[in-house]
Amino acid sequence: MSSTRKSLIVCILLICIFYIHSHGSNVCHTGKKNKYENFSGEGLHHNRLTKNFTTNSQKITYLFCSGGYDSIYQLCHLTLHEKKIVQPMYLNMEDLDGDTKRKNTHYELKSIQNAINEITRAGYGKHVLPVRTFENFELPKRIKEAGEYFHSRGEFSRPITQYVYMAGISYAMKTPIETGILCSPTGAIYKSLGNIINYQTKMINPKIADKHQILFRYLKFPLCGISKRQMMKKSKRLGFFHILQKSISCWFPKNGSPCGECRMCQERII
Repeated sequence: MSSTRKSLIVCILLICIFYIHSHGSNVCHTGKKNKYENFSGEGLHHNRLTKNFTTNSQKITYLFCSGGYDSIYQLCHLTLHEKKIVQPMYLNMEDLDGDTKRKNTHYELKSIQNAINEITRAGYGKHVLPVRTFENFELPKRIKEAGEYFHSRGEFSRPITQYVYMAGISYAMKTPIETGILCSPTGAIYKSLGNIINYQTKMINPKIADKHQILFRYLKFPLCGISKRQMMKKSKRLGFFHILQKSISCWFPKNGSPCGECRMCQERII
């Protein structure tokens, strides 16, 4: 083999090594599309949801946020107190509440945006990312079966609930996602997962979870063990109670005002 040919081969090899090194991460994600994904109608791979959401080399904290008292509290606590960078995630599926279409979507999103505006005014705008809305998401068969199982035991009010979608999205992303869910003894999460939630990690213990409970392994319940009144007291001490006052927790608001009759209104303390 001539020296010229050898030099050419060496050059080609060096070019290939350089290309793989600089584009390797992109090459790794050009395979078959994840069948679980359908993020706001966009064909995004779940790795793109987690890998690139970083600011100043800090890890993103994901939070399912409904705009209600509990999730707005957690949004404020994470950004204003813990100084974390948060990605709020809002669920807006057609069947999120069974056959009944939500009538409060506009007000919930407005509540979240208002909180983001207040956080920005407080000087922490870089700590909260724009709301990501999920409108279409194909639930995996195992997740649906888990919802049906908990419903058959009287622990979920319906086979498909927001908790089922939360489990499905977090499991597809393989990333811990925080929630604004209180572990009330009368609530669905306490009934279905309460006996396996580790109150130190605020997540389920996968070692003792059954085949249905394990599908909720990526959900985090930071508000387990705290009451609404404790949240109110702490928010006043930390200076963001005024943001909670503007949150909305009503299922059927009338002209932007709480109906005062639904269960969410009855449970609200402010």
